[in-house]
Amino acid sequence: MTHLAQQKQFECAQRATAEEALKGLSDKEKANFALALMMKVTDPDAAAVLRFAGNQLAELSNILMREAFERECG
Repeated sequence: MTHLAQQKQFECAQRATAEEALKGLSDKEKANFALALMMKVTDPDAAAVLRFAGNQLAELSNILMREAFERECG
């Protein structure tokens, strides 16, 4: 197995472990944890990913707030 393949396999295992560890958290706790992680990013090369994530999160929050409003107000 090449070094790159080993690295990718290791990253997949890390992600699976992290997802398993987060299973018991509420959605609100997951969001707070994710925000805390993103706020620790210091690599300028990650700026585009952070911008994209922010835009996607804004859209998702709008959808969820609209659903909550419709549930409350009909």
